[in-house]
Amino acid sequence: MKKITLILTILITITMASEVFSKCTHEDCTSYNTIVLKINNDVVKRRKDPSSDKRYTHGTTLGVISNNIKDRLENIPVINQLGDRIYSSIQLNQDIYTPDEIENVTPMPYEHPYSGELNLIFGLHGKKNIQFCCHQTPTLFSIEIALGATGKHSLAKNAQTEVHRCTGNDIPLGWDHQLPSHFSARLSASMINKFNPFTIGDFKIEVLSNIGGDLGNTLVQASVCEQIRFGFNIPDDFGTFAIGSGSFASNIQGEESSVYRSKSHKFWEFYKYFGVHGILSAKGQYVSYNYHIGEIVSPVREIGELGIGFGFIVVGCKITVFYIHQTEQFEEQSGPHKFGNIAFTHAW
Repeated sequence: MKKITLILTILITITMASEVFSKCTHEDCTSYNTIVLKINNDVVKRRKDPSSDKRYTHGTTLGVISNNIKDRLENIPVINQLGDRIYSSIQLNQDIYTPDEIENVTPMPYEHPYSGELNLIFGLHGKKNIQFCCHQTPTLFSIEIALGATGKHSLAKNAQTEVHRCTGNDIPLGWDHQLPSHFSARLSASMINKFNPFTIGDFKIEVLSNIGGDLGNTLVQASVCEQIRFGFNIPDDFGTFAIGSGSFASNIQGEESSVYRSKSHKFWEFYKYFGVHGILSAKGQYVSYNYHIGEIVSPVREIGELGIGFGFIVVGCKITVFYIHQTEQFEEQSGPHKFGNIAFTHAW
């Protein structure tokens, strides 16, 4: 009964927040502008060890980003200076972690512990141009507050067990030894710069830079990410950051984006709603504290990631597929971690 009550509470909270955000004071305002669904999973399997569900095994994010709400923030100091256009967002996120050997009822020592986290995340995002190297550079500033729970209240055990049962996969047996339950709170901030693209005809190459950090009782870290996108009809947003600070807000679409179905576009301009691009990324993190690592392993502070993927635009929808190679998070880890990311974005 407690689990059902928790789920209903989350759904009611989202509904109430939606009503608040949907009160528009200008003529063209819609209740929401962009919906985003992100799924991370370690379905990428190693040749020598075909088992899955190792360490970070799954993450799901579902959320929405509002239309421009700057006109409603004119009398709020500091916040109204966040950008020329200001957006709000709300997202529900769940992350699941397991050890290497999920068949053991009692987890082996020096393996990643069982852990989960469920968060409701509220954000404000400001978009404006700043002067950088004699150029006006589009920049996105983001501030997010995450409130949630770890341990059994994260519903990680329930989610993973049911999915594995439905798909016929081995069910992890050690969830009774997961890390303890805590209320979680986190403040995140990021800045994403999009530099002037290099264009050859209809082909475009653009570079984006993401600097961010998280401060909370489950995570304290700082990160820097560089991303290159190249292709045809690249969407007018702030990149495809598969995971990390600012990764959700990067999906904010400009009005000329092929993902945004503007009423000004004519029927015969349908070609503007199709595109394809490749993605390369590199990220460095300094992690001061990570609750999900636990105390039975020795954490590695400096973590690196390399990513490669592609995205395509089809009639108002952006779909990206990403492969991520991550260095060891703790000293006892047997090797680097690999997982995939799929993100779906639609704007209206």
